[in-house]
Amino acid sequence: MRQEERSVLEAIYCEAETATREAADKMFSRTIDAFERHQKRKLRDDEIRLARGIMFRTQYQRVIDLMACWETALDEGKGKSSLEVSQKATSCAAERQRKAEELFRFVWDYNSVPELERRSILCEAKSRLLHFEIRYPPYSFMTEDIGDTPQKALDVRVFLECIKAGL
Repeated sequence: MRQEERSVLEAIYCEAETATREAADKMFSRTIDAFERHQKRKLRDDEIRLARGIMFRTQYQRVIDLMACWETALDEGKGKSSLEVSQKATSCAAERQRKAEELFRFVWDYNSVPELERRSILCEAKSRLLHFEIRYPPYSFMTEDIGDTPQKALDVRVFLECIKAGL
């Protein structure tokens, strides 16, 4: 990928912070409302913190996946039409989104399994995309009130395979 294309993608990433924050807030509200209606009770503070962390992780992963798809599509799309490159990026992002949603459901459903936390650390190390974290660090709102666990860019497919194999 040319430096010019990389610079454009980095500018798009920076400009997307407001929209990403709005999407995360909406997702958080819908999830909390749905859970409280289903359980017929209010969430505890620890459950709210967990949900907030998962929402931010999910939104960050969506952005990382989109950027990764565009980078790949641009790399492989030399000599192809803009439409072909766009279709490849869109298809890639949709597939990665399905995996991110599967990860979200998995973490929410199995967060109380004691082995999950240890296994999660190993799987994060195996699936971490540090080069994307450096180029596209988490937005500042994603790092508020999260303690010592900043958002990480992951290859979700690799992470899910790893974590499911260990449980």
